[in-house]
Formats: sequence, C-alpha cells, structure tokens
Amino acid sequence: MLSMTVLSNSFLAHFVLSFFELPSNLIGCVVTHYLGRRFMAFSNFLLLALCCLAAPFCTHSEWVLLTVVGFAKLFSTSALYVAYLMTPEVLPTPIRTSGMGTFVVFGMLGMVVAPHVLHSGLGEAGHYWILLALTGASALTMIPLPETLGLQLPQTFQEAEELGQGRPFKSWIHHWNLHRFPQPPPPPRDEHDEDSLMQKS
Repeated sequence: MLSMTVLSNSFLAHFVLSFFELPSNLIGCVVTHYLGRRFMAFSNFLLLALCCLAAPFCTHSEWVLLTVVGFAKLFSTSALYVAYLMTPEVLPTPIRTSGMGTFVVFGMLGMVVAPHVLHSGLGEAGHYWILLALTGASALTMIPLPETLGLQLPQTFQEAEELGQGRPFKSWIHHWNLHRFPQPPPPPRDEHDEDSLMQKS
C-alpha cells in the first residue's frame, strides 16, 4: 500500500490495488471452509512468493508491474485472513485475547518498519526480495500448526496442546474428507463440576 509510485498517478494506483483486494476475504472464506486453512495458507504463500519473484523483472512496464503487485496484494490479504482465522482457533481460551493482541501488535510493527524499508535505498526491487523472505518465513511458521477445520476451539492449555492429534502434516484435510478425522472426545467432567451444575439448576 505504501509503494504507490508504480504509476505516475498514485490515486489510480491505489484504486487498482484496492480493486484487487476486494475479493480476498470472500476467496479466503470459501477456500478455508471447503479446502482447509493450511491449504489456503500455503497456496497463498506460494502464489505470493511467485509474485515477489516476478515483480523485479516487470519494472519495464508500469501496468504489468501494477498487475503483479495487485495479485501480490490479493494473495497477501488472503493469507492475512487465514492468520486472523487460525490464531484464535489454536490458542486456548485463557490467552486467546492476549494472543490476538500480540498478533495485531506485530502486524502494526510491520507497518511502522515498511516506510523505512521502501526508502532505504535498496532499489526498486529491494522491498520485493524482503517480502519474499518474509513469505518464506511465514510458510515455515505454519508447519507446526495443525489443520483446525472442523475442530472446536480449545478451552484449556491441555486441549490446545492436543489440538490436531490424528491430523498428520502430510494429510490434506478438507470439507469432503473431514469425516475421516473425527473430533477428539470431550474431556471428562469433574464430579465437583457436575455437582455445581446440579445445584445451579
């Protein structure tokens, strides 16, 4: 968003990039529901990496570069949708709010650093290589996260640690094979808790 100098008219460049961003959340919603969170994340990281690789070689044409940057914005926004979706799905209830807050803070730090990167004298293609490196790092951090499609939100730290058991990394879990990966059984209730519920009722 801060690199609006692709075209001589920055307002037109902003409009085109915003146009590419419009379908990102809709695509993210549909794909994560039917094809899974991990598939959506890794496919977006791969497509975003390809855009970052292509952008430095498209600087000869303003509209070609703007198109590549537009698709990069589409894929990065879709990846951000997955991040906002999976963060509360893998964190237990006691730290879910603070975890989301930490996630947002690091996102804001990225926005603080971005102008300095753009004006650091790395050349026209420098920030694309940095974005490529960040995309690769993001893909690596996704590896230990389980597929959360169809899983209930973990309530305790123990449930969060056991989240994704029986869902190996190499398995592609999606809407049509979700029945092969059933929900884990609910944790046994303590008798004291059952007595408390009886007294309240």
